[in-house]
Amino acid sequence: MFISVRYFILFLFFSSFAIFFYIEPMSSAENSRYQNYKTIPQLSFVDFHLYDFDENQIVRTILNGSYGEGFKDGFYRVKDVNLTYKTRDSFENIRSDFAYYRKEEIEVVGDVHYRRTDGLTIDTERITYDLRDDYFYIPSRFLLYQKGSRIEGRTLVIKRRDGTINAFNIEAVIKRDLVKRNR
Repeated sequence: MFISVRYFILFLFFSSFAIFFYIEPMSSAENSRYQNYKTIPQLSFVDFHLYDFDENQIVRTILNGSYGEGFKDGFYRVKDVNLTYKTRDSFENIRSDFAYYRKEEIEVVGDVHYRRTDGLTIDTERITYDLRDDYFYIPSRFLLYQKGSRIEGRTLVIKRRDGTINAFNIEAVIKRDLVKRNR
């Protein structure tokens, strides 16, 4: 009886030891549909800066990250993302813990901060950007700030082509500029 109790205690000890080292808590950044992407990367980057130039050799996009992987099928995974790019009207910057890029879609996950030079800022946990249809989709809680106004909500869709913004379950504090009228 004494020997079987000893083996049982050793079994419990080694089982808990294995659980401690092999099971990790799931963070919000890992809660992505791309988290279980198991293909072997074709390309790896460590502490990198990538520059994208337009036809006039002017920098259009700057991507910084602490670690990145590129796969044969065109999928990219980047950690500690800082992406700055130029649009027609302004410069935009997105920082997040992780980014996943596949063909026509970029998903940034984990402590996402979106900033634009006109003063618009969005803080959230996840943004999906559809490159083909040119819209942002934020399926989670967000805070949007612009010119002293603050909007908090649960879901946000920004369609850049037609300029529409749809927000759901929002609470807003909107600051209006007071205009003095000449009488």
